[in-house]
Amino acid sequence: LVLFGVYWFNRYVLIRRLLAMHGLIPFLAGGLIFILLFSTPISALLLLMPLNNVTDFTLLPSENHNPFDPFNSQMTFWLLMFSTPIILAFERKSQDARVADKARRQPRTELQMLQQQ
Repeated sequence: LVLFGVYWFNRYVLIRRLLAMHGLIPFLAGGLIFILLFSTPISALLLLMPLNNVTDFTLLPSENHNPFDPFNSQMTFWLLMFSTPIILAFERKSQDARVADKARRQPRTELQMLQQQ
């Protein structure tokens, strides 16, 4: 669920809003702000889950029951780093498909307009 939340924020907020509308620098700043503001609360929420109380196992990447550990923020950074190119590739593929579909439909509509005249 946490991975999906990071993916969703990266795709819909960072990439579609910041990167597409404002450019690279606001995108990088938004990613840094996301890491700084949300890594610790997400880690704290993961520590509240019952699975952490059963064994020595923890859901945190740092595995030390410390939500402020820098490794937790580093893991969020790497999640953003690895998911961004994948999301951009899928966005590009869907954009290319839309452009190809539009190019395929354009001669048909022009032919229909000529037939109506």
